[in-house]
Amino acid sequence: MADKKKILLIVPPVTVTRDRANFNLTFPIGLAYIAAVLEEASYEVVILDTIAENVEQENPVRNNPDLIQIGMNFEEIKNFIAECSPDFVGISSMFSTQSKNAYGVAEMVKSVNKGTPVIFGGAYATAEPEKVLENKNVDIVVLGEGEMAIVPLLKAIENGNNLDTLESIAFRNSNNGIILKPKIEFLDVDRLPYPARHLFQVEKYFTAGQRHGIRKPKGVEYRSMPILTSRGCPFSCNFCSAYQLFGKKYRPRNVEDVLKEIDDLVKIYKVEDIYLSDDQFLLDRKRVLRILDGIIEKDYKIVFDAPNGISPWLLNEEVIRKMKQAGFWRVPLAIESGNKTVLKEMINKPVKINKLPELVSLLRKYKLDVRAFIVVGNFSEDAVETFSQIQDTFELMRKLKIRKPAVSYISPHPGSAIFEIARKKKYINKSYLDDYYNEPSFSTSNWNKEELKIFTTVQRVLCVIDDNFLFLPIKILAINFGGFCLMGRYRFIYNLYLISKAIKRFYSNKVWTIFRST
Repeated sequence: MADKKKILLIVPPVTVTRDRANFNLTFPIGLAYIAAVLEEASYEVVILDTIAENVEQENPVRNNPDLIQIGMNFEEIKNFIAECSPDFVGISSMFSTQSKNAYGVAEMVKSVNKGTPVIFGGAYATAEPEKVLENKNVDIVVLGEGEMAIVPLLKAIENGNNLDTLESIAFRNSNNGIILKPKIEFLDVDRLPYPARHLFQVEKYFTAGQRHGIRKPKGVEYRSMPILTSRGCPFSCNFCSAYQLFGKKYRPRNVEDVLKEIDDLVKIYKVEDIYLSDDQFLLDRKRVLRILDGIIEKDYKIVFDAPNGISPWLLNEEVIRKMKQAGFWRVPLAIESGNKTVLKEMINKPVKINKLPELVSLLRKYKLDVRAFIVVGNFSEDAVETFSQIQDTFELMRKLKIRKPAVSYISPHPGSAIFEIARKKKYINKSYLDDYYNEPSFSTSNWNKEELKIFTTVQRVLCVIDDNFLFLPIKILAINFGGFCLMGRYRFIYNLYLISKAIKRFYSNKVWTIFRST
């Protein structure tokens, strides 16, 4: 019998701001699905999650002291590749802002063995295959769902076949021209094997004490795993690029199959938390109720979560009641904006603002923690969000008593509707990389980056202090008297905020130093 061909699947290190904002170590369920399909096809699969291998390691980023690279450094990655000696290497490339790390890993592969085929996959690689293939260390890009494409691709490479006969890939031909072979159809999710979690060092994810949407205190274990119960979302939010991977057709998995996977997670991996990776878990209400009933019947005594957000218009009291009974402890509502015009004419999201107070009251009736996702800096072909419209969003948060909404500055992802609009309007250029969400990444005719940051920061502060009488002077300063000196007053409040943060940090560090010396 011929030896199995070996494929190494790599999650590159990640570059983040020094405060690690918007970063948590998360189990890569997409790569686990690819691994499962390859294992079924009798390939030897090796996984290297360079972040999980050393999540506490912080490497410097050249020419940018404000950023750090988390995970193994490139020399360590190179040594691992050399020792593994794979026949193929697959590299996950999800975001343009992390593309340098993915390219760095590809360079390490080629430095070990120039003949090793390097295959990129993921959201960014799918959205910008031509740009990815400009990098000489990348040989092939898998477009969209990799589970259908990866095995035929590897077989074709092994047999020396022409890649022109394949689908869902992009590659360079003999004339160095880039050939795109997209696939129109999406796979049947019920034909997929369970993610190959057994090929990962899952305990490293548990001991890290963090996952998407949660970070426990250092040293606290958290046995958490994601599950994907469906793929696809029929809605058309202008900032979303997920449809490029999974399409807009909703494809739910068989209920019994989902419940069996949940059972395995509890019994085999002893998880205490399961979180949904779905884009639209609630779309088919009857199906959702069957899943929730199945969980309730088992009485696992674990918790469930949906950190990607819940579409508020899909909730009703029956679903909310059963979510609580099943173990959901919070509901992060994907509200995005508190202004009707922004929702309808910019974001294109069917949130009914007038229904939200009743919905939030209902969620709190069942003792569910209510969170909210909001996006600021929105724009469309014809308009840019104003400060007045942004203020409407924060006024809604204060009305709903959501003190700390998850605020993102809009960041045009390749493949999203606003990406092309941003390019057309010259908000971004060809070298633009989608940013880290906690900083504005471009300026418009209505505001510049600094003004947007100051305005948004003050509005966030006002959400926190909303009912505190001691802060009444700050609230009065923040009132827009016809726009008179508004930015001047907001700059003053913003500077007070920065001073208070610095004082807090100073005394926290001082207390910590005293504590350590005792």
